[in-house]
Amino acid sequence: MAIKRATPNYVITYPLKVEKWQADIIDQRLELLRQIYNYAISHLMGKYLWLTNTKTFKQCKSIKEKQAFFNQNPCPMTFTQYGIANWVAKLNQRSVDGNRTFIDFGINGEMAALLGMTIWNAWDKYMFDSKCDQINKKRPGQINALGARVKSGYASGFSFDFEKMNISINVNGKRKSQAKYITMPIVTHKNQTEYELTPLKEGLKNIRIVKIAKQIVRGKRKYYLQLTVEGKVPSKGHELGKGRVGIDVGPQNIAICSDTRVSIERLAKDGEKDQKKIDSIRSAMYRSRKENNPNNFDKNGAYKPKEEHEPCNNTIRYMKLSIELKELYRRKAARIKLQHILLANELLKLGNIFVVEDNPISEWKEKKGKTKGDTITSSQKCRKGWRRSITHHSPAMFINVLKNKVEGRGGRFIKVDCYNAATQYDFTARKFIKHGIQERYITLSDGRTHQRDIMAAFNLQHLNTDSKEMKEYNTEQMHVDYLKFCELEKQM
Repeated sequence: MAIKRATPNYVITYPLKVEKWQADIIDQRLELLRQIYNYAISHLMGKYLWLTNTKTFKQCKSIKEKQAFFNQNPCPMTFTQYGIANWVAKLNQRSVDGNRTFIDFGINGEMAALLGMTIWNAWDKYMFDSKCDQINKKRPGQINALGARVKSGYASGFSFDFEKMNISINVNGKRKSQAKYITMPIVTHKNQTEYELTPLKEGLKNIRIVKIAKQIVRGKRKYYLQLTVEGKVPSKGHELGKGRVGIDVGPQNIAICSDTRVSIERLAKDGEKDQKKIDSIRSAMYRSRKENNPNNFDKNGAYKPKEEHEPCNNTIRYMKLSIELKELYRRKAARIKLQHILLANELLKLGNIFVVEDNPISEWKEKKGKTKGDTITSSQKCRKGWRRSITHHSPAMFINVLKNKVEGRGGRFIKVDCYNAATQYDFTARKFIKHGIQERYITLSDGRTHQRDIMAAFNLQHLNTDSKEMKEYNTEQMHVDYLKFCELEKQM
């Protein structure tokens, strides 16, 4: 599995002023990194499949025996995080066009090694996630960043001038007087905050990774400097409060319970803003592709598998619609993330210990089988799950945003197993009572009725997180806080 750093890190982004000829050079380097990525994936999969089909490997039963098998057999790399990264770092010595290598284009070992960490993340998921059955290669334009780790105060292939606020990239892989650089100014403004200025004050002292990232905004190429900085996030005025906060996460809403606030908040209220336009463009693109590529669709209008379809002939109108669709998706994602950040900033002042139920959000998207119906049509009916709601409101993204903010400020963010049944625990009776999915209000043994999600958040707030199983509730404290909880619930 991937190795996690003990010290906290955060990423800060600065816009770059890039001319067209400089953008073309960066795009060429990104394409070269894509070629390295695809070659590495092909080689890894081929070697792995060859080893796993041997008789010796099939006799291995435990994970330790399999690991020992990979260590004993000759292979150009070890299937570990740094083993793959170090092997990918040497791929820049391969030939590009017969005369030049990747090094001649400025792709040094550190840039390739950082790409190797991305390859490891994909490989790690393939190895340990049962739902991942393959690793897809990158298509043109899907590698959008090049960078390097900072070692001994130096980022290989990059040069900074913090007085003039610009960054330079080596484009020919040579050193000293023979090196060629392209220099790009870092866009700044007069009213920069402490959050923006702090990483640049000390130079590369606390910076761990330097990246140049590309993004398509309104159909135009934009480039940004991304710095991964070691340390706590500089203060923006949003400090942690004191106390415990329980949060119950749903597909669209979250229920919040703290000592001063009880409420239900909707995630990303404007998440569905451009959905009608998105659906309209997707329908137009489907009609255009079907009309110009009839052999790639079956009788029911479904797109044939990759093995059966022919190369697509897309019209100019189709390509324009594709660019417009990508822009709408980008705006939607940015809007959702901004609203998550604003909501998370509000919740920080409620406490310094956040207890969240670790719900299987990815499984909520899946269909849950057939629903009841008449015998003629019931085979065609199924419960679709909450795929559309999760797409519009992104609860998993909100949890990650809140977690980063809490831990970056020294607080505790605790994810507890969903099997602790926070929605089913009745503290007045000290027992678990099952409730149906459609039962939104529950009645406790004392006769009082509460909204189900709010009650779950109240239970999570009083969960004993010091125990190993984390299935015990502090019932005595719950009785003490119950009356105040009821008053705050009425104020919703």
